[in-house]
Amino acid sequence: MEFTWPRFEARQPLPDGRTWTAELDSYDQYREDCYYLVTIYDAARADTIMVRVGLEFAGDDWMRDDFIVEVRKRIAEVAVTGKTNTPHGG
Repeated sequence: MEFTWPRFEARQPLPDGRTWTAELDSYDQYREDCYYLVTIYDAARADTIMVRVGLEFAGDDWMRDDFIVEVRKRIAEVAVTGKTNTPHGG
């Protein structure tokens, strides 16, 4: 089975009623970080931010069942703030 990066095309809910989607921008193999371009929706408004997701939790097994769950959780933790967590611009 070949690894593919998780895509979050369906809107994911945030506690305050906003939602988000995300697509992979890039992967930094040296630092074990990936970067997602995240769009946050609030009624008719949509804002886009870059989110860095550290992959130290995954070790060498990115195919394990909880990989997508943890990536989603880490994106949501940043998305709820509405602010990027990285100077990486894509």
